Amino acid sequence: MEFDIVNGKVRERTFRPFVEFYTHPMLDRAESDKQGRRVHVDTTYIKIRSQGAKDFVSRKATDEDTRNFQTEYNLFNTNVEHSGTDVALIVTTPSDLADILALGVNSVEKLAEIEVLPENLIKYRNNAKAYMKLSEFTDGNQIDGQGQEPAISNNC
Repeated sequence: MEFDIVNGKVRERTFRPFVEFYTHPMLDRAESDKQGRRVHVDTTYIKIRSQGAKDFVSRKATDEDTRNFQTEYNLFNTNVEHSGTDVALIVTTPSDLADILALGVNSVEKLAEIEVLPENLIKYRNNAKAYMKLSEFTDGNQIDGQGQEPAISNNC
């Protein structure tokens, strides 16, 4: 057992587990039967790992989980509640994706608008801008008046 001194009193140290909420596709059997095809719904899951442990438990999140781990749940909701195209669509490495998400950017549209980025992420901003132009082109709009499709760089 480990102890801390808090406000002059000795208290047993409690270790808070590492908690992460995430969205997981779950098969909706009733809707699948109704439509005659597999239909999935986004479901909030929780991953819990004790400090110092390598193993973790992953399961569907409950209301109790959202109350017990309110800070982590609020962070999850901040990242989930966004409109636009998921930035993971154009980011090729997990470390670059983590860097971009750490900047608070979770959509291609937001990435295309950012002016100042670390040097290793500039290529993704350029690809985001090209993606935006391409999506305008495929919506039937001519971007440059000549109807030319923009090129997306393969130099990721």
